[in-house]
Formats: sequence, structure tokens, C-alpha cells
Amino acid sequence: MPRPKVLPSQRQRAVEACNACRSTKKRCSGTVPCTQCQKRGLQDTCFLTIQQARPAAERRASLKTPAATTTIARPIDSTQLPLPIAKMTATSMRTTEELPVSPPDGASLLSDVLMGDSQVPAGMDSSSASTASFSSTDARMLFNQRGERVYIGSAASISFLQVVRRVVSEQIGPSPFSHNDKAETMLEKASPDQKMNEVSTPPAFLPDVTAAEKQDFARCCFAVTEGFIDVFDANEIDALLGTTHANSPMAPLSPMKRACGNLIIAIGAQCKSTSVAHDVALPYFREAQRLVLAGMLEDPDVDMVRAHLLMAFYLLGECRRNAAFMYLGIAARAALALGLHSRDSYSNMKSPGDRLRLRLWMSVRIMDKLVNSILGRPAATAGVYSDMRGVFEAYNATPKTPTAESLCAAHGIVCIINDITRKVYEKKEITVRVVEQFLDDIEAWKRSLPTALSTAGSVDVSGTPSSQGSGGSLGNVHVSCLYYFAVALVTRPILVSGLTTKATFGAQPAQLAGACLDAATFLAETCSEAYRSGLLQNNMCIMKALLFAAGLILGFEIFTKRSIDHEIEAAFAGTTDVLGFLAASSPQAAHYLDILTSLANAAQKRKASTRKNRYVSRIFSVGSATAEPPQLTEPQSWEESLFLEDLPPLQGEGMEGWTGLGPMSGEGLSLDWDSLNISQWDNFPFQGNV
Repeated sequence: MPRPKVLPSQRQRAVEACNACRSTKKRCSGTVPCTQCQKRGLQDTCFLTIQQARPAAERRASLKTPAATTTIARPIDSTQLPLPIAKMTATSMRTTEELPVSPPDGASLLSDVLMGDSQVPAGMDSSSASTASFSSTDARMLFNQRGERVYIGSAASISFLQVVRRVVSEQIGPSPFSHNDKAETMLEKASPDQKMNEVSTPPAFLPDVTAAEKQDFARCCFAVTEGFIDVFDANEIDALLGTTHANSPMAPLSPMKRACGNLIIAIGAQCKSTSVAHDVALPYFREAQRLVLAGMLEDPDVDMVRAHLLMAFYLLGECRRNAAFMYLGIAARAALALGLHSRDSYSNMKSPGDRLRLRLWMSVRIMDKLVNSILGRPAATAGVYSDMRGVFEAYNATPKTPTAESLCAAHGIVCIINDITRKVYEKKEITVRVVEQFLDDIEAWKRSLPTALSTAGSVDVSGTPSSQGSGGSLGNVHVSCLYYFAVALVTRPILVSGLTTKATFGAQPAQLAGACLDAATFLAETCSEAYRSGLLQNNMCIMKALLFAAGLILGFEIFTKRSIDHEIEAAFAGTTDVLGFLAASSPQAAHYLDILTSLANAAQKRKASTRKNRYVSRIFSVGSATAEPPQLTEPQSWEESLFLEDLPPLQGEGMEGWTGLGPMSGEGLSLDWDSLNISQWDNFPFQGNV
């Protein structure tokens, strides 16, 4: 006979246990806070998860539904000694008055609770240990231009953006930042052929470009790729560009080599104005694409790897990240087919051919691992065994150009970034011990840097740029940004946990959270210094992604804290300045600027609401009738900015062209309703992609 059902009134244990009792296998009273948490002083962290608060039938139905998005809390191993949830201090570790973020519906905002470290950090009282640890963002499935779902991993800034939106929505309600009808669509610029519903055809002719213009485009191309791609020798550039002197006959080039020359021109022209990018860059890219795909990938060679690598870089600048991801995969597989990952392919590091092949392999690994870390996707070269230690040592012993030194340094830090993405965000191993181990690896990498890269100071732009880039200065900026990005990426889960809870950390996790803010601040300051020095080009496809990651961290800190360090606010402003400069030529940078501006407006709205007092309010201010509103204004959508030929410059005061207030006249104030700022209208849906 089956056991008779026990009535709820006669049960001796609660229907649902709180997170702490469930993880430690303790009997729970089923209340919030429960008796066990009250005895241990953990009232603030006692909650029931969203998934378990629903009826059992509804939970089972949601598990069968593919579209269900509610996450289930992972139980914590009882053999592990957990770490406390904490609040963080500002960048300088000074105590600030914090406005706590309350979990929604009595549940944890981040229900994906992860295991803590097995040891209590030094200086932390073990009796104050909580039952939860640091949190991580969740991966996402977004729609591309054709309506197909594409994967975005938890390490991506796009996934972190959802956490920030959730916090903003819980604190101030619906806002242009948190409510986005197209939040499930990945921002991808459609190709011209897709817009016209035509099959891709080669252009009838290439625009006439003089030899001087080709050299200028080549300098721009090598400048923006410093630290990421170095796959050409100086003596072959003129032949690829078709600018060989008359007394030096030019040998006929293969289709792949002609494609590489066209791609150099395309990437350089992409960094110019919007009209040059459309009239010159696009035809040269399409011609290169036709030449590369004509052979149907049947005979891989070094030029095929170089061409696909350059095509991927061009597409990243065009805001076509999924297409760039595909070309990177082809470049990686072609490099493996050529044996570039094996030391048997390098017999003599004094040979220019072997050095070129090694730089090509490093360039493939840098772009593959970096782009996929930014998108949160597995890299094509991540699981490839490569016995290259002796080869790298032999190459480091040879004289190298500044561009090659930047490439070697970037290769080392990008490998660490890829390991962080795999272990912290994919395997969810978020502990103090793991984070500190990665920080030790980053510190060891920093100590191995050459003097030109490891010396702190301002960027030197006094020298004349070489024919192959900016003389290494922009490569140094790229390497520095990768270093700061690595530190921010590995410490971001600790910072997020502190900003979304009310408890307190010990000194060690608080310092790790402060390192995240410091890294984001240094990254923003480095890019701002390069911008003011005139080093930046109009289209920096990697820098805009790193800037957006830093801006989200800084903006999240500004939103959640009541008192903010001036350095953080200045760094956040520098981030929007640089993105504003890049937005003139990049729809992706314009969209990133739009998101960060909305976040800044949400932070100002929250701080304004906390200052309300029923005993006093402002009735008059000098110049209030003509002064600009204090909040940042919303820029135009990227679709509009892309096709307006009379787009105002997005630098400093030039951004006033995006606002909606018309000029003052004698009859009163005229309003341009088409571009009126509606950032304070709570229930108006914010249109935009991810």
C-alpha cells in the first residue's frame, strides 16, 4: 500500500527551504528570515528563489518549455566554507554611503549562486561567513538579422548589460535604459546586398585611388591593427598595393595576394569619413571577397589565412560581428591545416619566412581568442595543443619592430583573457583563490613586458608615424587596454555581487572589487589620453568594445552608489567622449554611446529621487529659463546617424547637435518634436538593439 498523503497542517518540515538551509542541509522554518538564519546572523541573505516560490505544477511546466528563462539556483557544496556577500568601496577603497539594491520579489537578484572558496580569506572572521558567494551573468540567445538565434556567452558585455538593466528597473521602475523592445536582437548592420534583396555581385569597377592615397590608407590600416594583426613584411607592401616604382617591375600577383592588397585599402578607407568608407572601402572589400571565395577554400596557403583575418577585422568595423566570427573560424582552420601551430613548421627563427609565419599564427590566436572572449563564445584555437614554447623563446631572442613587440605582448594577455572566460564564466569557478591566481598570471605577464610597454607615462606622439602604422604608440595603447580589460573581466563578478547586496566583505574581496573599478577607470583614461593626443582613428573596432565594457562597470557603480568618487565620474565621461568620437563612423559605437547615456540619465534620476524632502523644494535658479538640462541627452538612433550625410561631429560640444531643444526666439521657445529628449518619460519604450 502506498503511503497516505500528509496534510500540510501535519507536516514537520517546511514546504520550501531558504537558500542557506538548502545549501547546508539544515531544517528550515520556511519563513523569511528563517530561524536558522536568525541564529547565525544571516537575516539579510535569507531568501527563497523565484523558481521555488512558484507552485510545483508551474515549475514542472516551465522546465518543459524551451522559452523559459528563469534560472535555477545551484546548491552550494556543504564541504566548502562559503564566503560572505559584500558591498564594495570606491576605487580608492574609501567608505561611501551606499544605497542598497533590494532583490526582486523577496528573491535574489542573481539566483545563479556559485560555490565559495574553500578557505576564509586572511583578515576575515570565519564566524561572519555567509552562505552565498560571488555571482556571474547568464549566457543569452539573441536573434540575428535573419531571425536565427545566435549565442552570446556570459562573459560578454551584452550579457552583463542585462544584469545592469534588471537592477535599474528594480530601483527606478521602467526607463529608457531598462525597457528595450529589441533587447533580444543582436545589433548587426545589414550588408548592402541584403538591403536590396540582391545576390552579391562584384562591382563593375574599383574607384580610382592614387598611390599617395593608397599609402595613407595603408598607414591607417596598420595603425588600427597594431597589437592585433602583424602579417606583412615591409618589403612586400608596395607590391600588394600596386605602388611599386617604375624602375622596379612588378611581378604578377596571385588572386589571394591581390585580395590582401585590396583589404589593406578597405580597412584604411574604413577609418576615414563615412563617404570614403562607402565609396572606397566597400568596393575594395567586395572585390577582395570575390577573389578570396573564387577558389572555394580548396587550396589553403598563407595568403588565404591573411585574407580571411583581414576580412574579419573589416567586418568587425562594419558592425557585422557574426560574419567576422565565421571568417575567423576559416582563418583558424586554414592555419591549422598549414601546421602553423606546430614547432615543426619553424626550422630557423632567423629566416624572414619563419618569423612571418609565427606572427601570422599569433595574429590568428589573438583575433580568435579576443573576439570570442568579447562575445563569450568558445575560441576555435582554444583547445589546440601547441608545443611552441621553444619557438617563442627563439623569436623573442631576435630583434623585433615595435609592432612585433606589441603583438607578442598582446598574444600573452589575450591567452589569459581566454582562460578567464573559460574558467570563470563558462565553468562558473568564481572564488577568491581562482581570481587571485589569474591576477598573479596577469602580474607575471606584466613583469615580462619590454621597457617600451611597461614604462608608465604619457603617450609619445612627437615622432613621425612609420609607413606601417603609428610607430608602435597605438599598439601600446591596445596592449594597455587589454591588460585593464583582463583585470576588470576576472574581478567583475565580485564587484557585481557587492553592488547588488547589503552585507559587508572583508579586506581581500573588497580589494578585488576595487581592482575592477581601477581597471575600468584606467582603461577609460588611457583611451581618453590617446583621443586627446590625436592617435585614434575614426573606426577602432576592438577599442569600442573594450570601452563599452569599462563604461558599463563605471556606470553601474555610479548608479548603485549615493556618493561617487570624482575619478570614476570623470572616467565615465571620458568613455562617452571617445565613443562619441567613434560614433560618427560606427553604428555600434553610436549604440554603445546611446546605452551609456541612458544609464547616466537613470543614475541622475535615481539620485534626484533620493533628494526629495517634503519640507523643502527648489523654486528658483539663476538662468533656469535658458540653461541646458542637467542630464545627458539621448543621441539619435544608429540607423539615423548612419545615413544622414549632414551628421554633426560627435566631439565635445558637437554633441549638442543631437539634442531636441530648438532655438529661442522673440515669440518663445520652439520645440523640435522629432528629436525631443524623452528620457524622463518612464513608460515610453526604448528602441534599440544589443
